[in-house]
Amino acid sequence: GEVLLCSGQSNMQFKIEGSSEFLLIGNRTSYWELPDVRMLDAVTSRLSSIVATDAPLAAPAPPVDLLGDDMPSGWWKANSTLTFTFSAICYDVGRAVHESYGVPVGLVASAVGGTPIEAWTRQSAVETCPDAVAIGQNKSAGSLFKSYVEPLAPMTFRAVVWDQGENNFCAGPAANPDRTGPVR
Repeated sequence: GEVLLCSGQSNMQFKIEGSSEFLLIGNRTSYWELPDVRMLDAVTSRLSSIVATDAPLAAPAPPVDLLGDDMPSGWWKANSTLTFTFSAICYDVGRAVHESYGVPVGLVASAVGGTPIEAWTRQSAVETCPDAVAIGQNKSAGSLFKSYVEPLAPMTFRAVVWDQGENNFCAGPAANPDRTGPVR
C-alpha cells in the first residue's frame, strides 16, 4: 500500500463536512466507506503513541498493520461516521490513489489553518532566509515542524501533498518580490 502525508494550512485543514462534495453526496455510506483506506489526523492525535518518536530521524518505523482490526491509536478506517471530520483534500487525493492503483492507502493529515510557511519549516532553515527574518515571521519558526512533522519522520511516505494557501501572500515585498498570486 501507499502512505501519504497531507500538510499545510487552512485549505488542507478544511474538513469534508464543509465541502461542496459533501453537500452534493451527503452521507451516502457506500461513497465514504473505503475498507482499504486508513486516516490519521496528526494534529488531534497524540503522535507519541502512534510513531516511535525516540527513534533517530534516519531510522524507518517498524511496519504497522493498518488493515487489521487492531490499528494503532489514532488511526481509523474511512467510514461514514468519522470521515466527515477529516481533511477534504487529503481524503480526495487518497481516494484517487486507492481507486487508480487498487492498493490500500494510509492518509496522515497534518494541517493548521492561518499559519505561515515558516512555522512548518525547520527553524535552522528559516534562520538562513533573510526575507523570513525581515518580515518578523520567525517568532513561530519551526514550531509546527517540531510538533507535527518531525515526529512523523520515522514513517515512510510515498508522497507529500502540500497546500499553503495565502497566509504569506500579503507579507510584503521582502517575502514575495516576484509573486503575483498564491503558490500551490
